[in-house]
Amino acid sequence: MERLEELFRQNPNLERLLRPSQEELAGLADSVRTLRESLRESPENTEIIFQLGAALISHSRQSFVEEGINLMQTLVCTRWQSGWASTMGQRKAMQDLYGTDYEGLEEQIDKKKSESSQPSSIKGTIVKPTAPPASDDEVSPLTSDEEREVEEMIYKEAIGGGPVPPHLWKGNAQTSRIAPDHMDDLALYHYYLALGWIKLKELPKASSCVSQMLLLAPYNKQGNDLKTYIEVASRRERAVNATTALAGASVLLAGVGTVMGLFLRNRSS
Repeated sequence: MERLEELFRQNPNLERLLRPSQEELAGLADSVRTLRESLRESPENTEIIFQLGAALISHSRQSFVEEGINLMQTLVCTRWQSGWASTMGQRKAMQDLYGTDYEGLEEQIDKKKSESSQPSSIKGTIVKPTAPPASDDEVSPLTSDEEREVEEMIYKEAIGGGPVPPHLWKGNAQTSRIAPDHMDDLALYHYYLALGWIKLKELPKASSCVSQMLLLAPYNKQGNDLKTYIEVASRRERAVNATTALAGASVLLAGVGTVMGLFLRNRSS
């Protein structure tokens, strides 16, 4: 418990999120009412859905938190489905436009980019001079501009040297590129999901959500603070469970001892 209080002293905003005051709870309840009305008028407005979900999770009432988690989960699913649909549409556009085997082309890109990590691999690329590598095997990773240059070269080779429409670059088939402009949203959704699961005392689920957030935003201070809180709270929960189990075992052994004592006394008499 002392460790948690120390963590709150170091991160007062975290304490406010997890332990809102009565005044803050009243303000959140008002916000929830207002946002519900706005959502009835614009039921598909994702910004209103997010604001309502965040207000519900920020409250302390269990039913509010559960509802907020459901809204955030819906937003996460919608975002990934939207990103995936966009990627599939871009792949189809590429195939329709050039008649290219997109899957085979993707393999060529990965192979070429791997080869590009060697200084002498592809003409005109691309390993910019930096500090000398520690060994012959250590090379500088490709920057995003360099990756684009390699990919553009492979695309041009695959389509016979023609130009590549810019709109087909966004959203390659790799998951991490499905929707680069949506990553901030996804990180924020997972942050509030983690916060909600903490309030429902579902620490493993909270840990999973904050891990997803930090994959998208690894240096985010709020996310790392939440991760630290979950780790401390999990250790405390395990310690409490171990103490409870030990106490239960002691009571059980004492009961068995009492019963055996009575049994032996009855036999001796």
